[in-house]
Amino acid sequence: MSASGPTSFFEQQDLARRNSKRLILLFGLALVAVVICLDIVALLLAGMLENGPGKSQGVSLPQSLGDFSRYTGLISITSGVTAAVVGLASMGRVASLASGGSVVAESLGGRLLDPLNVKDPMEKRLLNIVEEMAIASGVPVPPVYLLDQEEGINAFAAGHRPEDAAIGVNRGTLETLSRDQLQGVIAHEFSHILNGDMRLNIRMMGLLYGLLFLGIVGRTILRILGDINYRSTRRSNDNENKGNPLAVAYIFALAMFILGYVGFFFGRLIQASLSRQREFLADASAVQFTRNPDGIAGALKAIGGWVNHSSMKSPASMETAHMFFGDGIRRMMMHSPFATHPPLETRIRRLDPQWDGLWPDTDQILDKARTDLQNEPAQKRRGPLDLPGMPKIPGGMAIPGTMMGLSEGPTQSSGVKYPSSLSDRVNESLATAGRPGADQFGYAREFLDLLPDSVHEMLQDPLDACCVTLWLLEPDGKDVAAFPEPYRSEFPRVATALPAGLKAYPVDLCKIMAPAMRRLSPAQLQEILGVGHQLIMADNKVKMGEWLVRRMITNQLRRSRGPRATDAGVRPMSSTAAATSLLLSAAAWASASEKHGDEATRLADSLVADASQSLAQMLPNLNAQAMPKSEIGADQLDSALARLLDESAMVRLAILRAAAKIVQADSVISRREFDLMRVLADSLGCPLPPALLAQAS
Repeated sequence: MSASGPTSFFEQQDLARRNSKRLILLFGLALVAVVICLDIVALLLAGMLENGPGKSQGVSLPQSLGDFSRYTGLISITSGVTAAVVGLASMGRVASLASGGSVVAESLGGRLLDPLNVKDPMEKRLLNIVEEMAIASGVPVPPVYLLDQEEGINAFAAGHRPEDAAIGVNRGTLETLSRDQLQGVIAHEFSHILNGDMRLNIRMMGLLYGLLFLGIVGRTILRILGDINYRSTRRSNDNENKGNPLAVAYIFALAMFILGYVGFFFGRLIQASLSRQREFLADASAVQFTRNPDGIAGALKAIGGWVNHSSMKSPASMETAHMFFGDGIRRMMMHSPFATHPPLETRIRRLDPQWDGLWPDTDQILDKARTDLQNEPAQKRRGPLDLPGMPKIPGGMAIPGTMMGLSEGPTQSSGVKYPSSLSDRVNESLATAGRPGADQFGYAREFLDLLPDSVHEMLQDPLDACCVTLWLLEPDGKDVAAFPEPYRSEFPRVATALPAGLKAYPVDLCKIMAPAMRRLSPAQLQEILGVGHQLIMADNKVKMGEWLVRRMITNQLRRSRGPRATDAGVRPMSSTAAATSLLLSAAAWASASEKHGDEATRLADSLVADASQSLAQMLPNLNAQAMPKSEIGADQLDSALARLLDESAMVRLAILRAAAKIVQADSVISRREFDLMRVLADSLGCPLPPALLAQAS
């Protein structure tokens, strides 16, 4: 992975796409080979049927084009049916995993860790590490599953995108690793999340299952034919058996069985080859995340010395072997071509060249883990927030001006001039996308430490999280009275417990609330979105802060319905150019909000023209003028984002940069404006870690 430049995350995302295409191509070639072999078998069997009683017993392939043309229909049917069986099985398997990584975790026997009910100190430590890693990375906190029956040291990340990922950890991992080692393992799994490996892994599972399914079909047919009593036919004259259709079906089913498993054999080789390379990348990324090579290296050394190593018991681990931190399958050869992971020694020496080659013994591993847990300082007691503005947290309480059709009500502060531009802050944040550093982890720890315990628990409860969402929209007493149950009765309790200063951090709060919101059904998410919409439109206008909250909820709704689902009720715009023009125009009108009349129009046009020129090579058909303000609103912006979500990572990156330059053109940079960029990035599937903004005065 490129370590320099702000495009590393986006380069990895596009590289993952290219690897996915390469994977499909390689599996496609394996499928073509299987189809050709089955076609040959079909031709031989067709010749067998033709050589019935009284005919020549020689069976051969067509010798000329004329002979071949007689079998065109047979070849077409055989090829089509074979491709359909494999294709439909693969698509069905991928579709069964469309809900995200939770499906994979549950198939492996994972138990969802509910933060409200966790009492085990080791489980609490795991949740704390995952939460810190997610906030520092700029992605929603993923659900965490514990594999209680697995004693090996292992973990995995599964899903399609960062937004629907799930983390799974073996019980043996918690019991044998120190905090630094566990953090290294979790950082390794977050690398898979951020580098696009999860989607590749899901497709591997689907394509492998398709090839295997062909063999399963052949085996099933063989069983059915074995139950049919055709022994009386065998007793007849051998010559009469030459054209026996049942015998032909038996031979063809046997060929399907053999070739299906042969195809699966070569598919496993492809899977293992690609997986090994991604493991090296994830190890290196984990070191970048934690700045502690001893953490992940120590975890790998513990695997070598632990009695259960990284082995998995679950039968489903064969299908998901390429997803694990360590090789979950015991192998006869260290350098087996089927190994989904490089040898432990190779991985360790890349991280610790001075390693002496000795493994710690089991007692030593357990003693170190117990000592580390006992000596780990008690979690800092979360106390009341310092109000107003939570000054210990980077960033201020400043509120920017209006944004297109999104108006902003009066505030105590009209804005704060910061020593560096928003575009610089965005570029710095993009530079850490996919590889957060000490500043990002410091921000995450400080934010979590300053949250009162009662508030942190609310953010992890689905109903309370919904009430927190409504609280961010600042309802008055009349609005609360109109809420449906149970929000009407629960809202006052939640609102009373929430410090007012938290309203400046809607994005961070929504990131923490992500696991709780995911536990709502699509219907429940639709309901809370509808209640929020009614609250927002009570004054017939959408404020920027309100749109930020609504957009974060909408993102959760889209994710709950599957990784490729569009926003509920939102129709994507017709073209990428139109969507980009609308987004840039919205940002331009936000920067021009302090101007009036023709002066505002000229400034908006100038900003859009500059941005369009910077994107000209990538998007040549952009409108060089700002769209009329009356044509831009919250719904239109949602439609534009729905369209841009399907663009390549590099296009989305360029658009985010252009929008940042436009928004900061008025030289008034606020936390709310940076939050706007974070929400835009979140909506476009680009995790934007928190940037260290200057403190508001």
